[in-house]
Amino acid sequence: MSKAVKGFMLMAIAVGFIMIFLTTSGRASRSNENTNALVTAIDDSLKNVMEQKAYEISNSNEFIADFLEALLMQYESDSEITVNILKQDMEKGLLSVEVNEKYKHPNGKDGTVSVQRTVIFDKKADEEPVFYDINYWVNGELYKTYSILEGEQLITPETPSSDTGTFMCWKDRDSGNIVNNIEDLVSDNTYHFSAVFH
Repeated sequence: MSKAVKGFMLMAIAVGFIMIFLTTSGRASRSNENTNALVTAIDDSLKNVMEQKAYEISNSNEFIADFLEALLMQYESDSEITVNILKQDMEKGLLSVEVNEKYKHPNGKDGTVSVQRTVIFDKKADEEPVFYDINYWVNGELYKTYSILEGEQLITPETPSSDTGTFMCWKDRDSGNIVNNIEDLVSDNTYHFSAVFH
């Protein structure tokens, strides 16, 4: 009898570890899919307008519609995707977009992934723009990741909630220092911020 109980407990623990692995790898996979789709769609749209002039786009609405069409062609998943155009300027070749994806984890819980990309198209530039990941952690789990163009201001995600208390602020995971105004910082390296609850 005790061997059966031990076997059952070991099986439950193994299933738990498998679920954690699937949840974590699924989130990373979706984040990569969103980042790649966003990068490809923005680059294609800006090249079409600024460099190749493959067709005429007469206003900003057509420019955004062209980008959205290019973005949707990149997706194969059946999750719910929300696209926010943060900034756009067709003449200057500027496009800043945030994509939020809602999906189901293998355990049935809802999950979200958010990626952001800003591109300023420069025909003369030989160097690829540099982006840094800005990671926000809640109770040891990755909450949001933004990919921000070097030199751009950082973005703060929606205030997280937790069973451990009320959200107070964000702190730098590396130094442990409280960061009151994240938006005052610029993207010059990879950041990790942890939520502080009280």
